[in-house]
Amino acid sequence: MNKHYPFLFAFTFLLFLGLGSMQAMAAGTVDYPGKIEHRDRVITGVVTDIDEKGTFISVRLDSGGTKTYYLHNETEVFKGTTLMDLSVLYEGDRVKLIFSEYDTPYISSIEVNTQGIKIERLYKGSIYRIDPIRNKLTIKNEQVFQDWRWQPDKPFKNTSYSYSTKIPIYIGNQPVKKDRLRFYANHDVYFVTVSQFGQEVIQKMVIKQKYERTFYEPMRLVDYVSKRIRLNDSGLMRYHSGTILIRNGRLVDADSLAAPGSAFVVTDGEQTSQYANVIHITNDGFQSPNLANHSLYFGQISKVNGYQLSLRGAKLLTPNNYWKDAGNPTFSFSDDTTAVEDFHPSTLDVISKDELTIHIGEYGYFYVANNTIIGIHTVKWNSSPAPMISVGRIDSIQVNSNLHFINVRNVSQWYRGAWVTAGYIQHMNIEQATIIRDGKVISAEDLKPGDRLYLVHESSVKGRILLVN
Repeated sequence: MNKHYPFLFAFTFLLFLGLGSMQAMAAGTVDYPGKIEHRDRVITGVVTDIDEKGTFISVRLDSGGTKTYYLHNETEVFKGTTLMDLSVLYEGDRVKLIFSEYDTPYISSIEVNTQGIKIERLYKGSIYRIDPIRNKLTIKNEQVFQDWRWQPDKPFKNTSYSYSTKIPIYIGNQPVKKDRLRFYANHDVYFVTVSQFGQEVIQKMVIKQKYERTFYEPMRLVDYVSKRIRLNDSGLMRYHSGTILIRNGRLVDADSLAAPGSAFVVTDGEQTSQYANVIHITNDGFQSPNLANHSLYFGQISKVNGYQLSLRGAKLLTPNNYWKDAGNPTFSFSDDTTAVEDFHPSTLDVISKDELTIHIGEYGYFYVANNTIIGIHTVKWNSSPAPMISVGRIDSIQVNSNLHFINVRNVSQWYRGAWVTAGYIQHMNIEQATIIRDGKVISAEDLKPGDRLYLVHESSVKGRILLVN
């Protein structure tokens, strides 16, 4: 026998076994064409709309077009690598959507990759000089939008800003080519800035063509087809593709405009308002669709049983910014629930499960998400909720004798069913305030100038609930 025969025989036998195994595997394979390994169907784009009930989102896809996708109870939302909830998502945010099946419209997880374009300031001024080589724009007679009106910012000084060659520039409803910008020296211009490496950079600009008119009114309608909004008193106004649109402190597309809400509108026209160059919508607060399952209650603790807490005579802060009767609801809480009580000028921590029974009969604020209490703040025997609702932006933060105070600019206050301008809040004490950001309780040390606030406050100097976005 040839000395190689045993080796060839063994090799042939193994090959036969291998082919047989492969045939057996093929015969036993079940094809699931809709199922994806590792949930690897991925869609990316920018959020243009969030349903007010939190059931769906619309996304302008990187691949083109806009589509609507649906959320369910098991949809996960990540900000960075942290599991959050829908409260972290805003129109204008860039997202990655992951699906478990090819043909399903239901989202398995949402990853917030980049937050929407948060503006630093809204300005107007006259174009003094254009440097097309270095992409620099020098402005004279600059005014900043603050406390819902134009205010002189640097009246005796010219200011230079960088801008990208990709930013849109319009005059009226017509785009302006970058190489023709030099022809608009001495024209008035509106522009918004963003922060890049500690510097303000122009993100969008519109050149004034005729005469300015300004309005601050409740917005009753948005007509996306004809590109019009309806203001409560001043009626219909057109916007255009270059209009500066601001919502929740972010630059948004027209698809993200929404009524109701109050808006500061700057128009351009000869004898009447022909186009809106700026539409700046007041902070949504609890009207924001990303807070669809978040609520603020005030009431008296009537019962604590295990991880269940009941209220008596509760009041619910509605999306229309008033307290309405809410009966005697029962909520769950957990070891992650943050609870504090008023104590002299500050607060004391309360260990939820062990110490809440001590506070039966006391009144407090209860921040609830999906029927679970996230934050509790008891106020002893004060039986009425804070009556004032305002929105604004932190101008500065002060600490005196270990107590935290904030100054707030661009303040609007809810009054008789609408937002009205309220100027500036100075030296508001927030030491006994509960502060919420991204659905979690944070401390006053986590606040920073520029943060946008929805305020529930007892007076102009005493804050109770701060919703940060």
